[in-house]
Amino acid sequence: MAFEYMTITELAAELGTRVRDLRVRHRFSQDELAAQAGLGVRAIRDLERGKGSSVEYLLKVLKALDS
Repeated sequence: MAFEYMTITELAAELGTRVRDLRVRHRFSQDELAAQAGLGVRAIRDLERGKGSSVEYLLKVLKALDS
């Protein structure tokens, strides 16, 4: 995939898809991942949709997924 040609919105959506795929691979529900990461379910939902997330939230989720 040519990331250098993607817009910020497209990159955020791609990142969200990859986070969702990791969550599903680890067999976590959004609720379970939120609890494990110390975040609200809305933060997980937004991250997976590529909307309104922070790097801090992303790092907490990746840490919870051991990724």
